[in-house]
Amino acid sequence: MSSDEYFLSLCIQEAWKYQSLTLPNPAVGAMVVDGGGNILSVCAHTKAGSAHAEVNALKNAYEKLSYQKCNLADAKEIHHYLKANHQGIFNDCTIYVTLEPCNHYGKTPPCAELIETIRPKRVVIGSSEIQKQASGGAKRLQDSGIEVVQNVLEFECNALLYPFLCLKERGHFNLFKIAQRINGDYQSGLISGMESRVFTHNQRCVADTLIISGKTLRVDRPTLDVRYCTKEYANTSPNIQILTKEKSFYDAPLFKVPCRKVDICHQIEHLKLQKGFNVIEGGWDLFESLHSFVDMVLVYISPTLKQNIKSKGFEWNAELLYIQKLGNDGLLWIKKS
Repeated sequence: MSSDEYFLSLCIQEAWKYQSLTLPNPAVGAMVVDGGGNILSVCAHTKAGSAHAEVNALKNAYEKLSYQKCNLADAKEIHHYLKANHQGIFNDCTIYVTLEPCNHYGKTPPCAELIETIRPKRVVIGSSEIQKQASGGAKRLQDSGIEVVQNVLEFECNALLYPFLCLKERGHFNLFKIAQRINGDYQSGLISGMESRVFTHNQRCVADTLIISGKTLRVDRPTLDVRYCTKEYANTSPNIQILTKEKSFYDAPLFKVPCRKVDICHQIEHLKLQKGFNVIEGGWDLFESLHSFVDMVLVYISPTLKQNIKSKGFEWNAELLYIQKLGNDGLLWIKKS
């Protein structure tokens, strides 16, 4: 592995920590390395509307190089501050980023414009920008005389974009999430550690709809709130859809959470699976019912995944995209192939 591949692999690792939390934006990681090969910062884009990964990385690197604190959180303000105060301190640096820097004004100014202004020595890019309105960042930097290296770890960087591309191209991203013990049990006891619970609750804040089965409602009596979410993702609890054949009304904690809508659905066609970011939480019985609508499976690690899917008598062609460690849990991100 070359040094460029090594540094970019760390950016990829950082970006996966925020996978799906950035929707409808892509998950992106970035890094700044000084002329001596020392890592100054490794950051990610964390939430739509907030600073992009490159801006976060440059802000942190600026503080180390200048010994000045940049007490700004707004993306536009950080852009303007760095453009006005960089004083050439990035000239010997290399910026690594998993996705080509954007080249358009959206909710934030273009990252390519900021990088062009601060003039690092090199920029190493994983994936090329496929959105026409945001493309052209690499060419802009090359035309300004900055060395640009492209398509480093391209396959791994493209894998990061899958949820974003599903939402962009199909209008929906349906994520099936299941947490299991090593022995395959997913119905009893507390399975996930605190880090995983925080991630799950942050994910619920971003999701449009959370879908469960009537069995989950009866057996687990969940609240499905966002009490463990971090401040950045603080929001109302997600709307719920419950897929069940039963007609009776359930007296469960999730019905008592304020500012949410709960729908009882007796047919799959009534679920909101054709639009938005939807998280489906449940067991393999629910997966069997909905597998044709699932874009990606997130397993809080279980060696019984293949056995469980095959035991149901159907095939779900899948590709493992990434294995992630979160606290004491392992996460498998598996996409439909």
